[in-house]
Amino acid sequence: MSEAMDKVRGVRELPIFPLPVVLFPGMPMPLHIFEERYRKMLYDIRAGNNLFGLSYFDVSSSGKDAPPAGHIGCVAEVTETQALPDGRSNILAVGVVRYEVESYIERGDSYLVVRANYFEDEDENESALSSNSQEVAKMFMRVANSIRVMNDERGNLPDISDTDPQRLSFLVAAALEIELETKQELLELRSTTERLNRLRDLLARVVTNYEERARLHSVAKGNGHGGKRSSSSEPLDGSWSAISMRSVPPAGAGGFSLDGYFINHSPGPFFGAARDATGHEEIDVALNSPANTETARSQILSCFPNLQRFGNSLLFAVNQEYAQPEREIHDGDELALFPPVSGGSAGIVPASFSNPDFFELTTDSIDVGKVARRVILPECGATVTLDGYAREWTKGRRTLYLVYDAYEPMALSEMKRLGDQAHERFEIAHIGIVHRTGRLEIGETSVVIAVSAPHRRAAFEACEWAIRELKRTVPIWKKEVFADGEVWVEGEGRR
Repeated sequence: MSEAMDKVRGVRELPIFPLPVVLFPGMPMPLHIFEERYRKMLYDIRAGNNLFGLSYFDVSSSGKDAPPAGHIGCVAEVTETQALPDGRSNILAVGVVRYEVESYIERGDSYLVVRANYFEDEDENESALSSNSQEVAKMFMRVANSIRVMNDERGNLPDISDTDPQRLSFLVAAALEIELETKQELLELRSTTERLNRLRDLLARVVTNYEERARLHSVAKGNGHGGKRSSSSEPLDGSWSAISMRSVPPAGAGGFSLDGYFINHSPGPFFGAARDATGHEEIDVALNSPANTETARSQILSCFPNLQRFGNSLLFAVNQEYAQPEREIHDGDELALFPPVSGGSAGIVPASFSNPDFFELTTDSIDVGKVARRVILPECGATVTLDGYAREWTKGRRTLYLVYDAYEPMALSEMKRLGDQAHERFEIAHIGIVHRTGRLEIGETSVVIAVSAPHRRAAFEACEWAIRELKRTVPIWKKEVFADGEVWVEGEGRR
């Protein structure tokens, strides 16, 4: 019995986490746990064997609540956890072995539990496997070498071996940027030979393109013109990870996720509904030189068609500032992509400003009175305070709770910009804005804006203007969770 099969020996009931991702045995998967039912699942499995099942499932396209019985997923073992103050957690899980769902089990849990049967690849001719694995490993390393050249020799090459054909096939399948349905098909195969053959065909279609791009990069560098590239950040454990981020295929030729290697450690994140539409929090973007916001936008939309539903309202930021289409993108720039903001980190994250105004994000409950008192000055004759809180009913639907997401560095910068503009527009003394992130129960305060001024009219006008502009421009998004579904609220967006 293999070590992987030994880990699941005697495990008949398996909690599962349906997600629009595919996990392969031996590959790492960072996850952010925020829903209450999955917090409970994490608590339960941490008290037991640290095992759960990750099943590929896209609820937006399936029209169902759960993957069907008979589907195949991968057992994940929790190896690291990072508990956050508000009850959420970041975890690192590693694929163990595949499973086939025999049936669902009703135990009264808030999360799904299945009866599972575990399997590995079938035994095959070792000589044929060795030949196939050597060919795939060689082609894969040609691509890896090309990417390293395009990253100016930064980082080390991934340590792969063709002596374990099954593991090699999983590693390459995880690294290839292909349709998730194709990844799932590769996961379901029970023949290592067949998986290697399909991977060889996929690699054969892109390897020449990568080598040519590496050659052109070297020529351009020799002429004093470097290529332009924005890349993803390092995975949780600092190891080579094909799972932690997803790469966007360069030049429409297919792509790879080689996070932790050959990269410039500049995240390209998605937020709000854009994150849900892509299924990714960050991607690694390889752009042809010269590059600007518009070319990057076109490339990403071609790789993630679900983003096209946002139309022209989809926003771009470069280095935490809203970007026009012609804005050039340089090596190491941070790109952020998100839908129109909706107005609505542990503890309070303050903006580092020296003036008495304040702009903060917090996961803690907001004391409205305390915020208001921070802007009161003896020379002022009025203080106006807006207290925005979570309401229970929206267009006839009962809201259970809200979830706020924020691009924190840029949100703080934009709030500061609003404060500066408020001083220019209105005769006010001070302005303070504090916004919640994370989960909010009904009735909890989501945002407080406090403005003090010598005269009440200026304070009223500045406060009303500030909330309108905050909803329009500050990258904070609101998800409304109902009894019968959930939705990201899309705001007015920038004009």
